[in-house]
Amino acid sequence: MKKISISTLLIVFPTFALSLILNDEYIVNNKSIYAKDIYKSISKKNNFLIGNFEHDSTKFYISTMDLIEQFNKNNISVDKTNIRQIKFTYVPATLCINCIADSLQKEFQKKYPDMDIVNVIVTPKNNIDSLPDKYEIVINDSDIQKSNGLFYIEDSDGNRIHFKFNIEAYIEIVKSSTNIQKGEALTSSNTVVQKMKFERFRGDYLSVQDLNDIVAKGYIPKDRELFNRNIEKNSVVLKGQMLKGFIRDGNVYMETEVKALQNGGFNDSIQVETTDGIRLKAIIISSGLVKIL
Repeated sequence: MKKISISTLLIVFPTFALSLILNDEYIVNNKSIYAKDIYKSISKKNNFLIGNFEHDSTKFYISTMDLIEQFNKNNISVDKTNIRQIKFTYVPATLCINCIADSLQKEFQKKYPDMDIVNVIVTPKNNIDSLPDKYEIVINDSDIQKSNGLFYIEDSDGNRIHFKFNIEAYIEIVKSSTNIQKGEALTSSNTVVQKMKFERFRGDYLSVQDLNDIVAKGYIPKDRELFNRNIEKNSVVLKGQMLKGFIRDGNVYMETEVKALQNGGFNDSIQVETTDGIRLKAIIISSGLVKIL
């Protein structure tokens, strides 16, 4: 579980030339609802009125089909969706819901530095009149691995306000461009980098920076997303190989012959055995040299 202290926050919304993706709920800060409340990158010229809240109501509902029709009339592309109805909730701008959204965005960016974030939508689970002056955001590790989930803010007295969030973002992943055999080196010739919509992380994705001295741990079919669990370092030392081992302690330097008891790559820690049968840990320096720990 992560806690993030909040002080002064800047509101930043990255924009990209993508078709509109609809969510089932939005927060707005005015009694009139405009297209720009849904998608921040819509230009002033293409912005249009969607509807108005009635009297003291803080909720506004519209069928997805009616909303898509309005966007189509204004020549704005909308992705297909299974959502039937969209809900708008009015929250006064003084509550600074966008401040919370921005803080959440920064936390996603911290965890996934290469992520392109298009939009972050934060919605209170219940009606709220105000926010505490000082608070922390609390989000579970399981929720920060998804494009939508729950979190809450907590003040110094332990009071909590719960929120839902939805993040629209894209990440770069590495995929196999051919069938890759077990033990085959992963390079730019048998992999390809693609941008993928962020929905849910199923593990630590391999990055293009990782394509050095690594091999496939097992058979990988063509067009498969690659994770760290699919690869292992290319072994420069093999089990049973005789190596030169050295120990350095201040000005004292000693060398001895040892046998590798495990395969390993550069900088890997492996177990070795001396000629006297003593087992030690060592770091691989090169194909024939290890530093005994």
